[in-house]
Amino acid sequence: MKKAFILLLAVMCAGVVFGQPGEKKQKVAIYTDDQSKKGYAEFAGEMLTNAIVKRGTYSAMERTSVFLTQINKEHAYGRSGAVDEKTIASVGKQLGVQFVCAVKIGVMDGQYFISARLVEVETAEISGTARPKTFTGISDIEAACDAVIASMFGERGSSGNSGYAASSTSSSGSKTNGSIYNPDGIEMVYVEGLGSGITAMSGFYIGKYEVTQSQWEAVMGSNPSEFKSPNNPVEKVSWDDAKAFISKLNSMTGGDYRLPTEKEWVYAANEGNRNSSYEYSGSNIIGEVAWYTDNSGAKTHPAGQKKANALGIYDMTGNVWEWCEDCSDSSCSYRVYRGGGWSSTAGRCRVAYRSGDAPSIRSSNLGFRLARSSK
Repeated sequence: MKKAFILLLAVMCAGVVFGQPGEKKQKVAIYTDDQSKKGYAEFAGEMLTNAIVKRGTYSAMERTSVFLTQINKEHAYGRSGAVDEKTIASVGKQLGVQFVCAVKIGVMDGQYFISARLVEVETAEISGTARPKTFTGISDIEAACDAVIASMFGERGSSGNSGYAASSTSSSGSKTNGSIYNPDGIEMVYVEGLGSGITAMSGFYIGKYEVTQSQWEAVMGSNPSEFKSPNNPVEKVSWDDAKAFISKLNSMTGGDYRLPTEKEWVYAANEGNRNSSYEYSGSNIIGEVAWYTDNSGAKTHPAGQKKANALGIYDMTGNVWEWCEDCSDSSCSYRVYRGGGWSSTAGRCRVAYRSGDAPSIRSSNLGFRLARSSK
């Protein structure tokens, strides 16, 4: 049944991208939220329209002014501060289009970027996303626009490939300790299971890196982090926020992502069935594997700059604390986080160290990584 559904979904997606001979082109409206304060929206709107039309399957129209008028009238904003999909779809219906390409132009870490999400008007759901593409100004904004459209609609003459593609299109990869699984542009590392009986643990996948700001923004449309940079871990996200991200990511990809359990997190940090005796994840010398209070410069750093542990997993010590699925108290008023962060002392970064807080708490020290069950 599931295979049949996946096959049907693939056929449907192919039909949307390529169309059928003589089929009427579907319409896409473009709405640009320009936060650059440089007036790039006008240039981007024209370039995005041309990039969609040149692919030959859709007709496109730039309609930012219509969206702004309606949005200001309704004051309908989502939880993150970004305009929600229902509002976008509502305006799309008024315009008589099938899709809305909701574009954001912003500044992150001193660099301009453009990202987008494709909203299906009928369902008010995201059908594709484009990860942020950076540009320096008018001279290269066209290339960034074309890259964004290619990410969601495919290269000219090819099938589409959204920023997060459907999981069904990817191989599950080999299941050996430390093998890489990359189903949706999110690198996962396989961790072999453990024994049998009461201490048994099934094999699972865990993120090679902490979830980055560019990954968060591709799904959620905004970036809550204090230390803004696309490849740094997302932070200032609560346990509840992480769960909302995962729910939306699964809806977009058809995947089964989740937070790691505390047992899984500790097992992966200790390098799985290799039975590591290291104090930190991958070393007894904390500076080799972690950004912490003595070397971080009071900020986060790009994922993967320090040494990985033996399984090839980065930053399980330091950079940001990582939420786990588990409760940390009997009443489940608090949730567990592990690993230490950029402001943590060496003692608090030990793999054995455990902490937790309310699931609604946010901090520039708190992020997370993803996990998946092995199938």
